[in-house]
Amino acid sequence: MKFFYISKSTFFIFFLIFCFFAILSNIYFLIFWVVIFGSSLYLFRKKKINSHEDQVTTKGTIYAPVSGSVFDIWKDSDGRTNVTLLTNLLDHYGLYMPCSGSIVDLSFREDSYIYRIFSSESFKGKFNSEIVMKDNLGNEIKLRFLRFFTSRKPEFVVLPGDRGMRMANIGYVPFGGMTSVVIPENFEVVVSKNDNVYATDSIIARISSS
Repeated sequence: MKFFYISKSTFFIFFLIFCFFAILSNIYFLIFWVVIFGSSLYLFRKKKINSHEDQVTTKGTIYAPVSGSVFDIWKDSDGRTNVTLLTNLLDHYGLYMPCSGSIVDLSFREDSYIYRIFSSESFKGKFNSEIVMKDNLGNEIKLRFLRFFTSRKPEFVVLPGDRGMRMANIGYVPFGGMTSVVIPENFEVVVSKNDNVYATDSIIARISSS
């Protein structure tokens, strides 16, 4: 089991630089690099997940795919409700299945990430990556991502046709960003603006009983 979103090659590069500073006997640079390495491990840590999943009680429920806070709740041009989650620098970067189901499509596009300079309205309808999935009831759910000006695009480890259970790790969002969950019309949002949410734990929408 991996505990960090850092590849073996990156660990190796860190180790080589550490050895280089150790050979030079430059204690200040050595301490500086240890601090950088420790900070990187903390930022790219993986969330510990309780793997038990009751697919009966969680059916028809959408959980937060990322950790952070509810930045806004709004309707797009198609009239569908979007719950936009803001993942900050110190939040967990992990991206998880919000419900059990299958991946239908992945898409990528060029984006401008200077939106934070402007009003909060500027992010609406903008995204650089999108995951389209369907839950086990056939409802279509979309995850749309917009990065910070300090971050990279999200890294995905799934492909169209893949199936997975809720809580399955499907990638990560380096240094945070915005994740808009496009909610099906027959679902009811159960979070409010500024609420804190935790990936795999917090419910953001339930299928409507009406």
